[in-house]
Amino acid sequence: MNNTYLKKLLLLVGGLSVLNIANAHGIAHNGFVNSLINPNFNHLISVIAVGILSIPSRGKTNWLIPIVFFGTILVGFFLGMANILSISVAEGATLSMLTLGIAIAFTNKIPMILTLSIVGIFGLLHGYLHGIEMQTIKHSIMYGSSLVFSTVGLYLTGSAVSFVLHQTSKGYIVQRVIGVLIIIIGIFIFLLV
Repeated sequence: MNNTYLKKLLLLVGGLSVLNIANAHGIAHNGFVNSLINPNFNHLISVIAVGILSIPSRGKTNWLIPIVFFGTILVGFFLGMANILSISVAEGATLSMLTLGIAIAFTNKIPMILTLSIVGIFGLLHGYLHGIEMQTIKHSIMYGSSLVFSTVGLYLTGSAVSFVLHQTSKGYIVQRVIGVLIIIIGIFIFLLV
């Protein structure tokens, strides 16, 4: 298969996934401005950011990012279901989005242990928020399964974008720009919250 064709296909699938997943994460049901300050928008951007962060060349440690991310989502989910912690999830989600943006912008300059810590904290907050939400959902099995599929889809979308970027000679520059844009969005949302 032609590399250009594969890249276009990955971007098309990723774009369609984001539209579908945005609907599953509640973005389509809110106004645009409401979605910007809604924690779901933070999560949409942040899960894609974790996917982007997973692909850059870090040798054999790339597999640690998704394991830490999905593992801490699961832990956070059960903590949220038990309502054990009392934390401000909206501010935590915004701060984790900022730190993920920084990690993307400076991928090769940040130690892997720090990257894993950032991803783990976000995963914990993401899971916690959805664990709390699950308590108020009438059809919790449908909600839980759509949550799993949408989170995996967002993660894979970010990974596909990063994979395509790293196939080009200037992909690392575009990735840094994406990281800076995520930082700017995070600052904007933080000021609104």
